[in-house]
Amino acid sequence: MDPQKLYDVLIIGGGNAALCAAITARQAGASVLVLEAADEIGLAVVATTATLVAVFAPTGFMPGVVGEFFKCFAIACWLTIGRSVTG
Repeated sequence: MDPQKLYDVLIIGGGNAALCAAITARQAGASVLVLEAADEIGLAVVATTATLVAVFAPTGFMPGVVGEFFKCFAIACWLTIGRSVTG
């Protein structure tokens, strides 16, 4: 970080939404600075991912018609979360 440089966008926090905003702003041509209190930004992302898996994984195993309906939803969640973690 250069204390003399001016940035177009300042993002405070390194969670999923913050990083998505930073990527979007950068792709739009803005100069971006992300400030995170933790030593690594990965902790927020890993915690959010683990929570999503814990919440949505069981929907794929629900019995009956509801389970059949939610099976596609659970698979879509697993694939999306897996893709977001692997880059």
